[in-house]
Amino acid sequence: MEAKSRTTSMLSFSIGVILLLIPDQITKLAARHMLKGNNAVPLIPGVFELQYLENRGSAFGMLQGQKSFFILMAVLMLVIIPYVYYKIPLTKRFWYLRVIAALFLSGAVGNAVDRILHGYVIDFFIFL
Repeated sequence: MEAKSRTTSMLSFSIGVILLLIPDQITKLAARHMLKGNNAVPLIPGVFELQYLENRGSAFGMLQGQKSFFILMAVLMLVIIPYVYYKIPLTKRFWYLRVIAALFLSGAVGNAVDRILHGYVIDFFIFL
């Protein structure tokens, strides 16, 4: 595979992050409108369900109420992840790392948007 230029790769990365951010925000909006105030919707009984949750912390609800800290972390991710992406070799062998970087950054940005707009992250995938 012919190596892409760094500029083209970074542009693809940026577009990918934006394209991943769109469904993130749409699904969270849908969860807010369809699940908030309603009972959980079991998809795999006893294993996985859809349920509206306002997460004011991090994973598993840790660090509750630390909005400024999480926004600062998102800003750091906006710098660190693109830098790491830029350093990943542009060979076919490392394509999955470039995809993972885009997924991580879009998740960080999506959660930061939630924290700025709502003061919490909207979660709705619940593993029991």
